[in-house]
Amino acid sequence: MGTDAHVASSPAAAIPAASRLGDGAHRSLLHGYVVAVAWGILAACWVVVAGKTPTRDYLLLAAVVAVSLAVLVPVNVWWVVHNQRLHRAKGPRRQVPVVIESFDRDHLGRELAVDPKQVRTAAYVHISVEGDRKLVAAAVPGSESR
Repeated sequence: MGTDAHVASSPAAAIPAASRLGDGAHRSLLHGYVVAVAWGILAACWVVVAGKTPTRDYLLLAAVVAVSLAVLVPVNVWWVVHNQRLHRAKGPRRQVPVVIESFDRDHLGRELAVDPKQVRTAAYVHISVEGDRKLVAAAVPGSESR
């Protein structure tokens, strides 16, 4: 049996997910508590570091933060607006884009001599280039010299 059968037979699987995790309000309170504790730990670490750091380092830190904010915030806002415009123009995605597998040429434009069905199931594949052609074939280990 696969992992699905194991999960389905476990005691936790018999309990609905909503009951195991609690309702949304309890989960939000827990998340809020975890975030508050994490920020508290970060603040405590900064207090320890602040006592050991010279003033000029604070100025450098302030400059780095200011430049980061001046660059990153506008770039992120632009990216969000760009994606919203795409969404308005094209609408929501309905499916994954269709990709057509082409085995005629490689990315350098060389002709490919390949049998995709044979190569797809082969344990070893031998690839060689002869002029403007790339030959791809199933191989037996050790049969081709490198």
